[in-house]
Amino acid sequence: MLNKLTTTLLVLLSLAAAPGFAKPPPVLGTVTFAKAIGNYLYIKTTDVDEKEVWLATLPSKVTVEVGDQVEYTGGAVMNNFFSKAMDQTFEAIVFVDNIRNVSNPDPIKNKPIPKDDIHTKLTQPLTAPKAGEIQALEDGETVASLLDRREALNDELVGIRAKVMKVSLNIMGKNWVTLQDGTGNAPNDRLIATTQEKVFPGDVVTVEGRVKTNVDLGAGYKYSVLLEEAKFTTQP
Repeated sequence: MLNKLTTTLLVLLSLAAAPGFAKPPPVLGTVTFAKAIGNYLYIKTTDVDEKEVWLATLPSKVTVEVGDQVEYTGGAVMNNFFSKAMDQTFEAIVFVDNIRNVSNPDPIKNKPIPKDDIHTKLTQPLTAPKAGEIQALEDGETVASLLDRREALNDELVGIRAKVMKVSLNIMGKNWVTLQDGTGNAPNDRLIATTQEKVFPGDVVTVEGRVKTNVDLGAGYKYSVLLEEAKFTTQP
């Protein structure tokens, strides 16, 4: 059986290649808790097997009370998600794309969450940039040059311009961002940066971070290079 550390490491290894967050099938649940706070409506439900599931959605999209039945589908599953508004870390919470109150349907508020919802953006498929599509920073690095010169650049602050290809939130207390800029050849055509900031797949960004080489996460899993403590500026 995989222990917690090994499971986390396997998640990290899938950052660059795995598809977006899981899309669950339609689920029916009974509301046992509901609170609108901050930017979200937090809902705790129990399913037909009495399993508790936490949901989050936009408060303008559905009205619920304890005892109501809700039906939801799709969304982004966030593991170990910390909500400042709730002052709570959720082992797992689903940011749902579609949700409706089955017990007390509201024709206005039961509409799907708009496509530009913050967490829907995290699941969109993307096309990698082509060579020359993203202009390199003056006096900066590219993904290819950083990987080629990683030993010389170890522990140095560097800057690059790249496209955000994937974002995985709240893994080992960090957000893990996969970057590509059209340089290098697979599999050496992408770079992973760790950060406390939030960016979105599809953004073209300027990134400044500290190069760390030969990062050993234990259990035999290593990264030849990571860009840590990254700071992002989104390009217009």
